[in-house]
Amino acid sequence: MYYPYESQRDDCAHCGERLTVRQERFCGPACRVASHRATKPRTCALCGSLFTPEYARQKLCGYADIDEHCRALQDEIRAAEATAERDVAARRTNPCAHCGNAVQRASAGRVAKYCDHRCKQSAYYARKRAQSA
Repeated sequence: MYYPYESQRDDCAHCGERLTVRQERFCGPACRVASHRATKPRTCALCGSLFTPEYARQKLCGYADIDEHCRALQDEIRAAEATAERDVAARRTNPCAHCGNAVQRASAGRVAKYCDHRCKQSAYYARKRAQSA
């Protein structure tokens, strides 16, 4: 990868070591990887303050180092996520058409009517008896 002449440096962008002729930005692969992994300060999406992220996808300040306003906003977000998770769990259970016990639904596919094979078969035999009578 070649960088424009204006952005070429005389020393490594990560460790500051002098670069040789063919090196353009980093002194080696270890410094290149370390530089890309280095965490740069970000702005909190809620309060707008700068923070150093602890992991790559962190968008909010750390919970321990923040002011009360941002902590309250984060608590509201966590409570809303927990409520949404409970709602999803509640929608995944429905009563068995034969015995009335709870039926666990899979995350994808058709909704199950019966809690197990025994209830499914019992309901089938009950329907057959009702048809023949």
